[in-house]
Amino acid sequence: MAKRKRLPRVENLVRIAEVRSFNVSMSADITDAKSATPRRSSSARLVVRGVMDEAVKGTSEIRISVREAKDDNLGTTRPAVVGYVFGTKPEVNVVVTVEPKLFERAWSLALSGHLKHVWLSLTPPHYGNADVPSISFSNEPIE
Repeated sequence: MAKRKRLPRVENLVRIAEVRSFNVSMSADITDAKSATPRRSSSARLVVRGVMDEAVKGTSEIRISVREAKDDNLGTTRPAVVGYVFGTKPEVNVVVTVEPKLFERAWSLALSGHLKHVWLSLTPPHYGNADVPSISFSNEPIE
């Protein structure tokens, strides 16, 4: 019986970012407008830009796009994550989905000027892509 080859354990990178700016956007449209039952579709997005305490692949600038999750189904992909890194040049681009209640709180923090720090855990990037298993937003530095 052949032994199974074990993959090496991957240590996640932890970065803390100071928020420099943010952008909010909302959109609404009608899908299937010509059908018998047209549906309304809408989305909102919070984009946070900042500078990380340590560079990832030589880049310290970060752009985090926070979106509201439409459902709680995480699918069958493992490990389950809250977001992904899609590129590290010229800035680290992160897309994160959170439940509606948390999205509203993050939106409120940003609009009131209290969204100042981000704590981010990510796997080491491979070809500019990485998983984000955990992220936190705060008005005070996160240890």
